[in-house]
Amino acid sequence: MTTKFLNNKFSAFLQKHSTKILCITCFLISNLFLMSFLFPTDSPITGHDYQYHYLRVEAVKYNIETNNIFSGIDYLYFGGGGYAGFAYPEIFLYIPALLRIAGLGIGESMAVFLVLCSSFSYWFMFIFMRGISKSPICGTIGAVLYVLSTYRLDNIITRFALGEVLAYVFWPLILYGLYDFIFDEFKKPHIIGFGFVGMLLSHTISTVLALGLCVIVSLIFVKRILRAPKKLITLAVTAGCAVLVTAFYWIPLLELLFSCEMSVQISAYNTVDNAIPFVRLFKDIMDGGGVAGMKFPVFLLCVPRVFLTSDSPVSKMYLQDKNTKKSKNILVFADTFLIAGLVLALMSTNLVPWDILSAVLNFIQFPWRLFAPASILLIIAGTIYFYYIAEFTKVPMTAMLLITAVSVLIAFVHTEVGGVNHTEPYDTNYYSDTDKTYEIGQGEWLPRAAQGDGVNAVCEMGDNVLLSSGEALPCERENGMLVFDLNENDKVDFAILPYIWYKGYEAKDENGNKRDISMSENGLVQVELSGASGRITVEHKPTPLKTASYFISAFVVIALTALTLIRRIKGNGKRKSEQQPLSR
Repeated sequence: MTTKFLNNKFSAFLQKHSTKILCITCFLISNLFLMSFLFPTDSPITGHDYQYHYLRVEAVKYNIETNNIFSGIDYLYFGGGGYAGFAYPEIFLYIPALLRIAGLGIGESMAVFLVLCSSFSYWFMFIFMRGISKSPICGTIGAVLYVLSTYRLDNIITRFALGEVLAYVFWPLILYGLYDFIFDEFKKPHIIGFGFVGMLLSHTISTVLALGLCVIVSLIFVKRILRAPKKLITLAVTAGCAVLVTAFYWIPLLELLFSCEMSVQISAYNTVDNAIPFVRLFKDIMDGGGVAGMKFPVFLLCVPRVFLTSDSPVSKMYLQDKNTKKSKNILVFADTFLIAGLVLALMSTNLVPWDILSAVLNFIQFPWRLFAPASILLIIAGTIYFYYIAEFTKVPMTAMLLITAVSVLIAFVHTEVGGVNHTEPYDTNYYSDTDKTYEIGQGEWLPRAAQGDGVNAVCEMGDNVLLSSGEALPCERENGMLVFDLNENDKVDFAILPYIWYKGYEAKDENGNKRDISMSENGLVQVELSGASGRITVEHKPTPLKTASYFISAFVVIALTALTLIRRIKGNGKRKSEQQPLSR
C-alpha cells in the first residue's frame, strides 16, 4: 500500500513538473558536453590566444597577492617590465585568479571559469527567450542552440578568445533589453543597462558591435519609439548609469590612449585582407586553418519562416487567435533579426566592398568577427519560428528534446573535426620563468616606441638601470617600485629603467625632491638625474584621473544599490498593507 502511494505521488510529481525536469535535463546535457572537452584540467585547453589569456589570469593573481590592484600595471609581464593590463578588461578574470589563489591549477581554474561562462550564457538566453515567449520550452530551445553554436565553440577550442567568450554571456541581455525598449513597455531598463556594463567589461569590440546593432534596429523602428517619448528618457538615464558604473574602466583607457602613441592605434590586421570567400560561411573548417564558418545548420533555422506566411495555417489559427498583437510583434522582431543576421553573415565575406567599409569597421580586424552577432540573431529568429510551429503542431516538448539532441550531435562532430587540443600539464609556478611572460599577442597596449627594441631592452637589462654614461647600475625593483644608488662621482644626466613607460611613474631623490620622468626613445621609463646623488626611488601610482574614476564608479554602484533596496523595501511594505484586512 505504501509503495503504491509513493508511486502515485512520484507519478503526480513527474506529471506536474515534467516541463521543468526536461528543461533542466537539456541544460545538464548541454553543459556536460561542454565540460567533456574542458577537462582533464591538469592539461589546460589551448587555442590561438591561450598563452596570452592564461598570462592575464596569472597577472591578476600576482596583483592580488602583491596588493597592486589599483595601479593598473601588470608587472608579471616582460619579467617585471610591466604592461597596461587594465586596457583589456580584467574584472571577470578575478574569478579564475581567485581560484588560483585558493589552490587550483591553471587548467582547473580556467575550466571552471569557462563552465561558468557557458552556464550564464545559457541562463541569460533562456531568460530572454522565455521572457518574450512566456514559455520555458522556447527559452530552452534558444539557450541550447546558443551555447552550442559553432562560432561560440570556436571561440573556446580554436581561438581561445576569452573576451568574446565573456561577451556571449551578455549578448542576450542586450537584445532582450532592445526588445523591451522597442516592442514592450520598457519596464526593465536594468536588463539592457546590465548587459552593456557586462559587455564593456568583457570585450570592447563586441560592445561597439552591439551598440551599433542597437542603434540601427532602433532607427528602423524610430516611429514606434517616438510614440512613447518616456522610453527615451528612461533609456538616457539607463545609459548614463551604465557609463558612470564603468567609468573605472573607460576613463583610464582614454587617458592611456591620449598619453602617447599606442600600438593599438595602428592595427596589425586589415579587414580587406581577412574577408573570407562566400563558401566558407558554410564550411566546418577554413582552408589553411583559422576558424570554422557559421555552418549550414544555423541557416536552416530560418527555413520554418516559410510556414509562417499570412496565409499559412499557423498564422490563421495561432498568430491571429492567440495574443495577436504580442505574437505579431515577436514575429516582426524575429524577421528583423533574420534580415540583420543574414546581412551581417554576408558582410563577413569578400562579396562586400571592404576597401570602403574598412574606413569605419577596420577596428574589428577580421570580418569573420561578425559571425558572433550574425549567428546570435539567426538563432533568436529561428528559435521563435521553430517554437511557433512546434506549439501549433502540439509537440513543443518533443521539439525541444529533438533540438537538444541534434545540437549536441552537430557540436560533437564539429569538435571532432576541428579537434580540441590540450597543452602539457602546467607547473603551478609556470610563469615564474620570465621567459614565459613575453607572450602578449600583438602587444596592442604597448607604447609604439616600446615595441621591439624597448621590450628587448627590458629583457637585456634585467635588474639594472642604464645610465646616460653607458654604465649599467644594479637596482632593486618590486611591483612597480624601483630603487638604485648613485655615487657622488657618477656624473649622469639620466637613467633608463627596466620598466615600460606608462603615465603615473614618479621619481624622488634621497632628499625627497621630485625628478622629471619621461619616455625614452625606446619606450622605457627615463629619469632625469642632473646633479642628483644617493638613493633614487621610482614608483608607479594611479593617476589623479584614474583615482577619480574609481570613486565615480564606486559611488554610483553604492547609490544604485541603495535605491534598489529602498524601492524593494517600499514595494514589500505596500504589498503587505494591501493584504491586511480593513479594521472594523
